[in-house]
Amino acid sequence: MQSNTLIKIIDIINNYEQHWTKERVKEFRADHKDSYSSLENYSNGEHLEWGLRKDGIAYQKDYPNPKYPKFKIYPHDIIIPPFDDILIDLKLKNKNYGNISISKPEEKKIQYAAGQVTHICSYTYSIDRINNKFTYNVDEIVPCDEVFNNLFGGSDGYKLYKPKKMCTNEQKHGIIDLEEVNKLFEGV
Repeated sequence: MQSNTLIKIIDIINNYEQHWTKERVKEFRADHKDSYSSLENYSNGEHLEWGLRKDGIAYQKDYPNPKYPKFKIYPHDIIIPPFDDILIDLKLKNKNYGNISISKPEEKKIQYAAGQVTHICSYTYSIDRINNKFTYNVDEIVPCDEVFNNLFGGSDGYKLYKPKKMCTNEQKHGIIDLEEVNKLFEGV
């Protein structure tokens, strides 16, 4: 069962609507980093956390990188005030298999033990083309150790986790593929 705090966070995300203008798309794309294999993967994987931070709903802490001290690491994606002790790593659910991917799980376990990330959030999103907006639907937010104890498959670089649908709302959300995202951003 989810705590009242997690239910409040879920409600915030589920009620968040991200409206896209040409200027917002340009700003979003300008934040693209080389850590993503492509702009398309960046667009699909980062829009929720970017939007929540951009709109002042969430923030993110940085930490010293133990391997490269002059650089910072960001083990979690968002913190939503006033729930500052819940450090969330957002994971978009795979449209074909219903899983989420946990990259570098051994590093994530170390970050969890250090208190740099506390929870994993699985979500999907929908695109409203008429109003140029994205809406979101959380499947679950669970403590990292629950995810770590249920990892399967993958390889040395990543493992998979099958989220459970722990919260519901009346709005039905599908899982959108990259082609849908790219259509919205065409011509920008």
